[in-house]
Amino acid sequence: MTNTHRKAVLGAFCAVIVQSCGSDSGDSSNARTGAAEPAAAPAPKAAAVTGEYLAGAWCYAFWESMGESENVGETYIFSADGSLLYQHTPTSPVDRPGSWEVEQGKLRILPKMMGFNLTVKSVSPDEMVLDSMGDHHFRRGACP
Repeated sequence: MTNTHRKAVLGAFCAVIVQSCGSDSGDSSNARTGAAEPAAAPAPKAAAVTGEYLAGAWCYAFWESMGESENVGETYIFSADGSLLYQHTPTSPVDRPGSWEVEQGKLRILPKMMGFNLTVKSVSPDEMVLDSMGDHHFRRGACP
């Protein structure tokens, strides 16, 4: 685990602690300003991540959290049937077998990213952002 990843994990842990220490009074106003809390953004549509959407090569381009980012540069080749091939490192061949599934709004990529619960944050025709202790940015096509 790199120092950047350690910082992100610690930051995510601290954010959870701070968030869980909020008031339990049920009051939806901001105690300091008296302003109403902003409405929560609607949950992303994980249903958009299907076998047809994922099929083909994707570049896991970079990961970012708390204003820092780290280039990854690993290619994943998803098949519509739930199987995939991936690179172990940016310089290795794309020959490691794995699988993927979408369950309860989360994309599971096994075994490469099995430690992450990747929540689908956003999707577009050529990019998807997955959230787990930071944003994981994937772009359609193999990595350069």
